[in-house]
Amino acid sequence: MLVINLAWISIFVFLGIVIFLVHSGFNTKLFVKKDEHIADKFFDKFPLVSPDFYNKTAKEQNAENNQEIHEQNIILENILERLDALEKKNG
Repeated sequence: MLVINLAWISIFVFLGIVIFLVHSGFNTKLFVKKDEHIADKFFDKFPLVSPDFYNKTAKEQNAENNQEIHEQNIILENILERLDALEKKNG
């Protein structure tokens, strides 16, 4: 028969939490600072990406990207039509 003493488990969990808080200096923003550094590297690499876009969900980012691609395709088609018209006109 296996007997589990929950008192010892709860003591170890409590000690683990206390050790974590002491280690982080009771400042859980330690992880946010690290993430800001990662985000800064990302924005340096891709300067045209706004922080608002980066904070959107993947689904929202996909929808916005698809809309932008669609708009760019319309502009490209217009440019190609005008180029063909100029080529036909000039011979």
